[in-house]
Amino acid sequence: METKRLSKTEFVEVAKAIGTATYQIVSNGNDWFEQLSDGKTVYQHKLLTIKSVKSDTLFGDHQEPSRIKDATGRTCAFVQESGSFVYYCLVPITKREKAIAERLVRLYARCVALKRTTPLPHQPNEIALAA
Repeated sequence: METKRLSKTEFVEVAKAIGTATYQIVSNGNDWFEQLSDGKTVYQHKLLTIKSVKSDTLFGDHQEPSRIKDATGRTCAFVQESGSFVYYCLVPITKREKAIAERLVRLYARCVALKRTTPLPHQPNEIALAA
């Protein structure tokens, strides 16, 4: 299937044309997209990118980064949103802690992506229309 990257305006137009039944939020590596498909083509609008940075880069900005805590309440990563990026720095020491921290950063990025989704036209429920 062919993949086409669209601007926000183009993505809304495609949604009007093909409907929103296949709408989903997806990630490809460090990029997050909202996506629709018509069976032949996958249409994507890029929402954000997550990027690992060194702690001095993250703390050098004027804005204080947010903390992501693990299940025990210990800070395992620092994150900061800026434009279409979510920058992060991991704190863990062991491989297991690193894996947990990376998973939590991805979950955080998904939440940010959900906040940045494009308002799409409402598609009427065909079953309700038939009644």
